[in-house]
Amino acid sequence: MDRAEAAADGAMHQPGPGFGAVQVQLAQPGKPPATPELAALLPGVPVAAGLTMIRERVAARIWQAVQKKKDSPATKS
Repeated sequence: MDRAEAAADGAMHQPGPGFGAVQVQLAQPGKPPATPELAALLPGVPVAAGLTMIRERVAARIWQAVQKKKDSPATKS
């Protein structure tokens, strides 16, 4: 499919052949991950504290990545 056909189809990108083989299972919104899995990732850390730590670190990394983008609305005041 060329670009004109893709644009007419409403998609400029068609996934590759392996795309359909990927299976994603999302947790219900607001539902924390299963505690045994989280406990294995953070041994000795209470689950609630571990979730808070993960959220804070992910938010900080995302914020740093956004700040590096010069054209990001987050860098404009």
